[in-house]
Amino acid sequence: MSMRNLRFCALLLLFSSFQALAEQECNLLVNPGFSGGHTGGWTDRSSAAQDVGTESGGDSRGNVLRVKIIRDGGKSHGQIVQFVKARPQTAYKVRAEVKADAPGMAYVQVKEMKGRSEGARLSTGANKGSGEWETLEKEFTTSGGTTALQVLLRFRMNSSCIGKSVCFAQPLLAALDGGDDPPPPYVPPQPVKPVVAAPGADGYVTPEGAGRMDGSDWDNALAASRGGLQAAWDRAGPGNTVYVSGGEYGALTLHMKDGGAGTNLMKRLKGVSRDGFSRPSFNGTWKRERPERGPVFITMEPGASFIEVSDIEIHGYKGVILARGPNRGLRIKKIDVTECRDAFWFDGGAIAGLPDSGSGDIEIDGCRVVRYTKRALRTMGGINGMRILNCIADAGGKDFAVEVFPVGFHILGDYGKKKSGVKDRNIIFVNCESRGNWHDAGQKYWNADGFAAERDTENITFARCRAFGNTDGGWDVKSANPKWIDCVAIGNKRNFRVWAQPEGCKAIFENCLSAYSKDYGALGHDAGFWIQGGGDTELIRCTSWMDKLPLAVETKDGELVSRLGLKECLFGGTESGGAFRLDGRVEIDDGTSVSGSRTDEEIRLKDPTPVMGNVGDRFDSVSHPDKGFRNK
Repeated sequence: MSMRNLRFCALLLLFSSFQALAEQECNLLVNPGFSGGHTGGWTDRSSAAQDVGTESGGDSRGNVLRVKIIRDGGKSHGQIVQFVKARPQTAYKVRAEVKADAPGMAYVQVKEMKGRSEGARLSTGANKGSGEWETLEKEFTTSGGTTALQVLLRFRMNSSCIGKSVCFAQPLLAALDGGDDPPPPYVPPQPVKPVVAAPGADGYVTPEGAGRMDGSDWDNALAASRGGLQAAWDRAGPGNTVYVSGGEYGALTLHMKDGGAGTNLMKRLKGVSRDGFSRPSFNGTWKRERPERGPVFITMEPGASFIEVSDIEIHGYKGVILARGPNRGLRIKKIDVTECRDAFWFDGGAIAGLPDSGSGDIEIDGCRVVRYTKRALRTMGGINGMRILNCIADAGGKDFAVEVFPVGFHILGDYGKKKSGVKDRNIIFVNCESRGNWHDAGQKYWNADGFAAERDTENITFARCRAFGNTDGGWDVKSANPKWIDCVAIGNKRNFRVWAQPEGCKAIFENCLSAYSKDYGALGHDAGFWIQGGGDTELIRCTSWMDKLPLAVETKDGELVSRLGLKECLFGGTESGGAFRLDGRVEIDDGTSVSGSRTDEEIRLKDPTPVMGNVGDRFDSVSHPDKGFRNK
């Protein structure tokens, strides 16, 4: 080959390389491969929580975003959103691969942003519904003043879409002139590991100290008034205990950055009866008139794990334990709290797509919280595995209520965050009680629940628990697969309130008692067992007594199908003759239950007086001993 031809070939190769570079698309989206779950760079802004996650799309697509519609979102369209800086009067391209179970179910939308104002919007058009992957694409030019673009992966979620899914893969936003810098590589967040304290020693603390005040024993105890409590904790290691003498302490706080090395090597803080005092008592400066102000007794940082706190009294603190999560292997025992805002607050700190990355193996036993303005216990952010045993929450009723609104035990999941798919799950309450949660809303709906669980929660069980005198639900539970065993609710607006279950899930009540529901407030109505239509619920050997409306399946959608199983139940003592409210299409599996009125003698209970405490065998049936609730 001649030199001239060689030079020609080199120029042709160089031109081809430049052409390939020019055609290469610079994706301006962060995490288009949905690494580590759908929340890295993306935000779920759907108006109704759906089942959102990621799954493998095969070798050519990697991870794909998958949305399964499990709740009726009405006319609104779901949206998974990302904001990207953009230039005005510039040509861009948006593209994504989409697969959906129904035609017109999914599309991609772009919205222009001019500062904080939303401008023009455009859509790729909806999918054709072939059941195979389709490419949706659109080229457009931004208008003058554009500063950013919203890229929205959108999906319909009305009742006809329930049970159907849509997937998005390889979303792209690129400037056709290639003039924008690509985002930095997305690095998924890593789970926080337990932070183990260095080897240390036991410590002894009294209000004013003693002897050498080195904390080596009671005769040489550290002085809490001089920072001794924090010093003792910082010095303790795995397997060590900080002993705190009985006595009166001021508004001290404790910062826990590390913990033990396992459940067999816990790091402990333990109150001890000494010097005529039963237990140490810490007295803070919190007042309900300014509930947002005040100290938090213990703050646990992410990674502080395998910690036990026991045998202390707390008064006048905004919070008692704030665990910022993830924290594992916590044991909270025999803590009595009076007058606070939020006693125990656990934020799991879980990472979307990694359900075991949050807090777990937590046990709260024998604690009592009296007179609080917000919560006795709240969990959120991905708690996986918690046991609440023998605990009492008493908000103080009308006389102590100042905030909107108290709830005794509140399981929130991802509530109030960015709908990342993180859930609180596998939580069990045993022998717990919640009462006196009060909300006076005048002519509006009165809220305040004994026990509550939001949508992003699952597998919550209540065994031998009680709810009394709460102005909304004794229980108000939106969780998937909740279960009640041997539970009692008396004198709440809606004694048991359970929301529609996702497909394949069921709410189960076994040997539960609802009695004397009371209609607080101007809106809503009292009911024994209130069930949102569209799910699957089963009542086994349950009793409703003196509830104006013993059982309600309520929905605004007359075509919605609900499944209701009634086995060996008793519904009696009502002025309405045991009438039910059954909206929509309710499929009832019955044949063994009995409904009676207040005046007939078909259903007779032993002594059904409206006590708000230990009911004993008062509500056991003498007319139908093989049916209904029985004290165990």
